[in-house]
Amino acid sequence: MSAVFIAAICASVSVAQNRAATASEFVIDANKAYVYLLFDHTGRGARFAEDEPATRIWFRLVNNCRVPILVRTFGVPDGSFKGEVGVMHDVVANTDTVRITSEDISVPLVNDVTPKTPSPTAEKERRVPFGYNFDVGSLAEILPGKSLLFSIPTTHLSEKWHIEIPYTFKVPRGKCCRPENIGGEPRMVLVYSDSYLPDPIRKQLGE
Repeated sequence: MSAVFIAAICASVSVAQNRAATASEFVIDANKAYVYLLFDHTGRGARFAEDEPATRIWFRLVNNCRVPILVRTFGVPDGSFKGEVGVMHDVVANTDTVRITSEDISVPLVNDVTPKTPSPTAEKERRVPFGYNFDVGSLAEILPGKSLLFSIPTTHLSEKWHIEIPYTFKVPRGKCCRPENIGGEPRMVLVYSDSYLPDPIRKQLGE
């Protein structure tokens, strides 16, 4: 076996090891996702809107990677926790868990041609609430290993919908203009459903 061939093999192994090391170093704690929500507590808190309940869920948005991340934020009302911020997010229906009940279907009887009107309770359960997604806001930077405290009303999580928090990486920006043949923008979201809540909390909110 020639010395050149052996050197080529050693170089390939070295490159592969460096790539593996770079990937493993990207995540701070390999047992967790590189961005995740840490459940903090539930309780009564300041309402962000008049139609919200007084009960809220507090989380910490944790950056578990070596690159700073950016999230859109807004100011919180008086009475909020010290250090708490508003984190913009969407409330999205669970398309894979759609369930149809008898109240959702209008079936006329033999002597009744008037369609049934869904009950107010069923109508309320199907209505996905609005999230916090405003045109005006700020960008908050979460450094590696750090977190951001925020809260949502308990109605933003359900067996029928979940929340999605958009975020981006904070990466160096070039000093020149964008070439005409380059376009597109990466968009990432953190998806959190009620199934991630601790069992006692999920059962309590489902009552």
